[in-house]
Amino acid sequence: MRIPRAFPQEGAEHVLKLLKKAKTKLEFQRIQCIWMRLKKNLPAPDIADLIGWHVSSVRRVHAQYYKDGDKIFKGVSRGGRHRENLSKEEEEKLLKQFFNKAKDGGILVVNEIKLAYELKVGHKVPKSTVYRMLARHDWRKIVPYRRWHNAKNLKIPENMRIELLLPYCAEINPSEHIWEEMREKDFANKVFDSMDAVEDQLVYSLARLEKSHDTVVSLTGFHWIINIPLNAD
Repeated sequence: MRIPRAFPQEGAEHVLKLLKKAKTKLEFQRIQCIWMRLKKNLPAPDIADLIGWHVSSVRRVHAQYYKDGDKIFKGVSRGGRHRENLSKEEEEKLLKQFFNKAKDGGILVVNEIKLAYELKVGHKVPKSTVYRMLARHDWRKIVPYRRWHNAKNLKIPENMRIELLLPYCAEINPSEHIWEEMREKDFANKVFDSMDAVEDQLVYSLARLEKSHDTVVSLTGFHWIINIPLNAD
């Protein structure tokens, strides 16, 4: 049976103070590894079982503490971008052109970003690299600003008033439900040879909905639309 080296008992109180000041889970567990050994004289297998670590990880922390003391608790970190291709500043510069395009009414296409990224770094990368890059820069679905939301030349009848929908809430916009119906029923799993073919399919989809009154009502007949008061205050 392996006989562990003795730890200096006088350091238990000091390590306990460090334990109370730990800022992260990893830092807390590393200090806990040492404190359990100092205070309770527990062997590595018991400590590993209590904190959910592998025995070899506990022994590694003990060995580091023997060698460097409290220094092993400073700057504890795990993970990080150890094999980054571009700095965050370089990524931001690369993405700027695509974000601007999306905000102006274009579509943010991951394959285009992936190609630009590969040209920049000089080698192929998986799509997951691009998705992680987008996440690092707080990317979310970018919705282009639609000018018709606030048309200045819109004539509003005297017995009606305009209620603007909340931004980024497609689920309460009736038109979004119409488009979703069209995409699922008439465009899903289809490949088109040209834009003319896409337009033909769009005309067919609109004609289908025009003939299906019940479908349109079920998609857009929200209670707040059906119960709109016609005599506005």
